[in-house]
Amino acid sequence: MAFFFTRLVRNLIILLVLYNVVSYYLRWKSYNIAARDFKTASVNSASNNALSAVSKFQSELKRISKGQAFSSDSTWVPLSVGGLQLRLQFAYATLFEAVTLLAAPSLTVGRPGFHWANSTCTVLTGEVSRHSDAYSGLVKETFTSGQNFRQGQFESYVYEFKEGAHVVCYWRGFIPTSALSVLVGAIASGDPIGAARLIFSYSKVAFENIFLQALAYGYLTSSIPCLCADLSRRCSQLWHSLIKDTSTIDFYVSTQNHLNLIQLLPRTVTFGKSFLSTGTASKTLEKTTFGDLKDSDRIFTNLYGRHDYRLKGALARGDWYKTKEIILKGPKWILSEISTSGLRGRGGAGFPSGMKWGFMGKPFDGRPKYLVINADEGEPGTCKDREIMRHDPHKLLEGCLIAGVAMGARAAYIYIRGEFYNEACILQEAIHEAYKAGYIGKDCLGTGYNFDIFMHRGAGAYICGEETALIESLEGKQGKPRLKPPFPADIGLFGCPTTVTNVETVAVAPTICRRGGAWFASFGRERNRGTKLFCISGHVNDPTTVEEEMSIPLRDLIERHSGSSVPLLPKSICDNVMMDFDALVQVNSGLGTAAVIVMNKQCDIVKCIARLAEFYKHESCGQCTPCREGCNWLNKIMWRFVKGKAVPSEIDMLWELTKQIEGHTICALGDAAAWPVQGLIRHFRPELERRMAEYAASHPEIKKTIAMA
Repeated sequence: MAFFFTRLVRNLIILLVLYNVVSYYLRWKSYNIAARDFKTASVNSASNNALSAVSKFQSELKRISKGQAFSSDSTWVPLSVGGLQLRLQFAYATLFEAVTLLAAPSLTVGRPGFHWANSTCTVLTGEVSRHSDAYSGLVKETFTSGQNFRQGQFESYVYEFKEGAHVVCYWRGFIPTSALSVLVGAIASGDPIGAARLIFSYSKVAFENIFLQALAYGYLTSSIPCLCADLSRRCSQLWHSLIKDTSTIDFYVSTQNHLNLIQLLPRTVTFGKSFLSTGTASKTLEKTTFGDLKDSDRIFTNLYGRHDYRLKGALARGDWYKTKEIILKGPKWILSEISTSGLRGRGGAGFPSGMKWGFMGKPFDGRPKYLVINADEGEPGTCKDREIMRHDPHKLLEGCLIAGVAMGARAAYIYIRGEFYNEACILQEAIHEAYKAGYIGKDCLGTGYNFDIFMHRGAGAYICGEETALIESLEGKQGKPRLKPPFPADIGLFGCPTTVTNVETVAVAPTICRRGGAWFASFGRERNRGTKLFCISGHVNDPTTVEEEMSIPLRDLIERHSGSSVPLLPKSICDNVMMDFDALVQVNSGLGTAAVIVMNKQCDIVKCIARLAEFYKHESCGQCTPCREGCNWLNKIMWRFVKGKAVPSEIDMLWELTKQIEGHTICALGDAAAWPVQGLIRHFRPELERRMAEYAASHPEIKKTIAMA
């Protein structure tokens, strides 16, 4: 007995020693990575104050890497910007957590005479994701000198000042330390709101739809007179040169003073809009009607294959026109036009393309950069990318070249769905024509830029539409999503910086560069700019893929042109909703790939959703337990609901099951499986209950089960 006890104690001691060694190594490695980021950081536009702040912040990193607490006062750096006294505090625990605090003596918000005196404005940004339920309660604590922030915990802090207001940005995601030096440089250059806007632009929540917009208007109109477009552009360029990648985040906004407490969640927009309507800042008049796109404004002029898809026909339609001039204008000009256009990813996520492409602008580290085109179109009801590759392949190839120049990439890989045999043949023929004409390859168009395009056929796995699973498949591995970080912009294809983007997103880039970003931005609502391909199928007179203006009402889209993985919507909502990213989010749906499936009353809506559940169960890669097991149970329960062979309490159980899947997986396939079922329960619960009642009436044994329950 004593022998076993001795061995147990010895093993515990060994484990404790190993734990300490590994912990010290991780802290040391974290500091080295952070130090490397700071070495490569370009803060030339920042003042000496900013450089001093970065230096002091680096010294704090050294202390923390050794396990020491923050120093009592060295983290505070005074900055003077246009007569406005600011204090900037840095706090840092690991590579993946940071806290930045801005303090100003007085802040005019929204309208004259309204000040946040003796108050606190706290902005908390949560971790990645869709795990927002964990942060629904705003925990308020007081920061004390020497307190460390430990990774894996949710903590929020309220800082009280005798007079004034401040903004607390709690970053709990994967933002490199060099991004903090950008914030310092932006403030020292006289543009703190420019920096704030850049940070807030990462949020999936519309910036103009929350109270922060009123705060920004107050800043712009009252507190800081020295803002100008040049400084804003400089700040933007500095940000893009340093930031690596980050995660989608949620905002939780709380304002507090001695008299009242107001809490705003992302969807609580009424209060913020009331401040916007009374703000002193001048606003441009926005469009209120959308749709009825003119033929002269259409980008995809051969969408229906009425003309030749080969190079001769493409040249006649204006493809490859002045492409050489566009390339010679350089990456910065291309990125500027894409950013001005307001183009957002057309693959479903809607991430700003100018920002995403800008992530590739990091200093060259010896590794080649790659552009990967996601042509693995397998979404139910979606057929837009197929039409582009079938009828307008040269528009895609020209877009690859221009996007590649903007990112500094030397090669593009087009990953096409394995079932698209005819499209693959047409695309390969177009690639051969472009090489033969000297448009791609060595010395593209005589510009001295070398760029190759390769086509890779998939093997039919829907999961390979996820960017990291697609990269795994390109590398010859099993198509399963990767954990993030590292993000593809850091470590992507073959371990090199990579941007994965959609076919439509790249294909519109040449037209944007030729006609100008402002032209593209003239279509659609704010944050939902440009034109879009919509796929209309189901019970309509003319199923089609059509190019229309973003924000066109769904009813107009269907009636004018025709007679999924997002929640379904009933007719009462479809009559009024607009087809863009933000409008559909507000009705608990999403634009996705803009595939519209119309169903009449003769359709068995429950069976349709059960069929979707079966599709996602079949396509799940099985890597994540919530998705693997959850999709299987969704499929089983939904087919029971089709027959009505269930009890009403199981509807709530099914809802809870979808919530356990949503947000708990590596990729979004689990979410895509859960959302249609949630939409069914949200809008068609009476139909489910009716089926169950009818089945119970014809099966007396079910009545007994219900009575016992």
